[in-house]
Amino acid sequence: GAVDGLLHHFQDHLYASRIGTWTPRSYTLTPLLEDLQRATSAEGHSDILDVQLDQVLYREGALIKSMQAASGSLCAQFRYRPLPRVDLMEAKFNIKFVSSYDDAPTRTRTLKVTAGNITEYTRDQDAGILEAWLVSREYVSGARS
Repeated sequence: GAVDGLLHHFQDHLYASRIGTWTPRSYTLTPLLEDLQRATSAEGHSDILDVQLDQVLYREGALIKSMQAASGSLCAQFRYRPLPRVDLMEAKFNIKFVSSYDDAPTRTRTLKVTAGNITEYTRDQDAGILEAWLVSREYVSGARS
């Protein structure tokens, strides 16, 4: 109650135009290990044109390592084989939105999901679309679309 209100107020000042918040929601990166193509699909979201998995951070023993797309998306590199079964800690996506005007360029937003309870993305009109995509791809623990 009161603590959440203070936390929300503090985050508004701290993050200004970005949401990078602790939430009572819990996020998981398991969908990337179970079905990478589905986990990065824009299917069912008419406002999203494309989703690219740009980077993942994972734990290997005591080390934190990174896999980053050389060009395009990590999905292209793992098209015919699954991601290695590692302890994923964070994933960074580039999400391209359909333009609302025929002559306007598409917009791309970066979405970072950390296993646990942190997401980070630009706070604007696309925030609800990103949340709906996270739920539909089962990145939100316990949520089913």
